[in-house]
Amino acid sequence: MADSNLPDFVYGPLLPKSSLNVFDFLTFPIPPEEKAPKIIHQENLFLAEPSIVDDAAKALVLRQIPMPKKMDVDLLKCQSTQVEELGCGSFACPIKGGSTIKLPFWVFDFWAQAHAVKDGQETWKDAYEWMRHQEGQYGAGITALRRLPWNAQLTNFGGDSSLTLAGYCIPQNWLNSTHVDQQLTILRTQMLGNQDVTIIDTHIVTKLIQVYRSGMDPGLEKKSTGHLRNLAQKLVGNPVARLGMVLTVHLSSGSAQLPSEAHQSNHWVAAVISMDAQKVYYGDSLHNPPPGELVDVINWWLGLVDNTKTPFEFDTLACTLQSDGDSCSILAINSLSHYFIPTVIALLPDDDPVACRNARIHAMVEVCDQAKFNEAVTISPRLQSMTNTSIPTPPSLTLPASKPFLPVPGNMTKYRQSVLAGGKAGNEPEKDVEQKSKQPVPKIKKGSKPKNITKSHQPNVKAEPPPQTEPVDLRSAIPTRKRKRDIENDDEEPSENEIVQNLNRADWLI
Repeated sequence: MADSNLPDFVYGPLLPKSSLNVFDFLTFPIPPEEKAPKIIHQENLFLAEPSIVDDAAKALVLRQIPMPKKMDVDLLKCQSTQVEELGCGSFACPIKGGSTIKLPFWVFDFWAQAHAVKDGQETWKDAYEWMRHQEGQYGAGITALRRLPWNAQLTNFGGDSSLTLAGYCIPQNWLNSTHVDQQLTILRTQMLGNQDVTIIDTHIVTKLIQVYRSGMDPGLEKKSTGHLRNLAQKLVGNPVARLGMVLTVHLSSGSAQLPSEAHQSNHWVAAVISMDAQKVYYGDSLHNPPPGELVDVINWWLGLVDNTKTPFEFDTLACTLQSDGDSCSILAINSLSHYFIPTVIALLPDDDPVACRNARIHAMVEVCDQAKFNEAVTISPRLQSMTNTSIPTPPSLTLPASKPFLPVPGNMTKYRQSVLAGGKAGNEPEKDVEQKSKQPVPKIKKGSKPKNITKSHQPNVKAEPPPQTEPVDLRSAIPTRKRKRDIENDDEEPSENEIVQNLNRADWLI
């Protein structure tokens, strides 16, 4: 999650590295948010003077400065880009007592990533809280978290983020195509020695249905669909070939149909194409009949290679009966795995939500066991000293109320555009904030020394000139603890070491 605008010394002391294990990540300290001042309404936010935070030691003060809300951070970053081009060198951040501290412009990237870390912590805390109340697979799941990076890339799982694995342990959410593809990758690994079996990812099924419906490439001759034709030739050329897939359907009143714009997907099912049996085995955890269009797609697809074969027909694929509202994906994967390796994978028992919840944890552990990360996981000495059988508990872990599983926070461009356009992005922007964000930044003539940029310019309002006061100097802005000799000689200025110590202490900021 490194950002080119942030100095390297930020990662580790101030922001967790992507390789930090989940357990240590859960208790990683981030700046407070509750007491953040309303920076947007302040004047003289951007100064010509350089920032006083110019090294790793002084940067530690950012631990204590309350970070603004996400929306404010994006607005400030957008404005800082403009004023930086005009020659401004720092951001005057308000602190306790009416003073300010001159911060570098990269502080906005720091705050944006700190918010992303906060979201990640809430996601992993939700997963941990649910997992620790489960029976059976609890120990294996908790042990996996101490060797799992919180947000590293899973290089052998399509480059997915390890943060996606938290979704296995938030049961109020369905597993999405990322999780299903991860489980299909594991099944492919288990079937490596069998040349007669092909397991395809969910996006290939979606592409096949789209091409069939569009009629734009009836012969699959375009470069973008060539892989579909090659796959059909592989199946038709092997009389005992079998192809497994997991796909979504739209269920309504006990009837299933393939998803469309009018009928969004709401259920996972499994299917197997058997070339020797000329059948499509269909497994549904709710035991509904299959959508007729699915066999039409398969007959059209394979008929492009050999139109003399008998049309395929549906047959039943054994699948556990579902008794909750969020286990369809796990049961579809279990059905497909049991079909191909019945001696290794047994069907889950019917009407057993506990077994389904344990299966979700087991699925997460399997991905963790087989994952290769883009960087080595960082484990604290506290966790390294524990045995594989011990179950650590994060110290002082305050768990929030459950929230929906969120995708990995990434580029904030769309969020920023939405805010600047006046739309909703998280919290509704206040009206006066929205108006101020549209005000032009005062221009500075070429060759002239930039002055403090104010935000008091309002349309049709006569703005009072800013007070003629100099920006607060570092030595006067940072209170120091007086020693005995300081009391005797108040005129003596504090040393640089004392200033840095007070910056790092910074209990006066909140």
